Amino acid sequence: MRLLTRIAWGLERAALALSVLALLIITAAMAAQVIWRYLLEDPLRWSEAGAVFALVWLVFLGAAELVARDVQVSIPTLVDMLPRRGRAACAILARLATLAFAGLVVWLGLDWLTRATHTFNHVLGLSTLWVKIALPLGASFMVLFTLRHLARDIRAFLDAGRG
Repeated sequence: MRLLTRIAWGLERAALALSVLALLIITAAMAAQVIWRYLLEDPLRWSEAGAVFALVWLVFLGAAELVARDVQVSIPTLVDMLPRRGRAACAILARLATLAFAGLVVWLGLDWLTRATHTFNHVLGLSTLWVKIALPLGASFMVLFTLRHLARDIRAFLDAGRG
């Protein structure tokens, strides 16, 4: 279990670092585009495509980071009214739904990677494969992080039944 925790911690740090890098790339590309277009009157060809590629990575790795920190949007008003065991059961059901969704995204994303035609973005000099990888990778991180939370929630459910 400690190995899984250490791997998850390392992947969480990597997802956060890459999300921050993607955000910096988006900000720098858009700022450069404004400067070159309006001040130098010579628009950059690569800035929009670069920002879009970085945005896709930011979305999927950022979502994984939110799952890792367990800070997804929720409205727990009714769940908070339940006894401790009921709250733990709802948490387990939510984790299972997240696992089902993220697992489906991993499966469909991998299918997309293997079946889809990967075009070449001539402006950036990159294959679109590099942006498509973000989908199953981010969802795989979500699966791992959700499993870690699910184990904690199952322990809470069992502990609530004893006390």
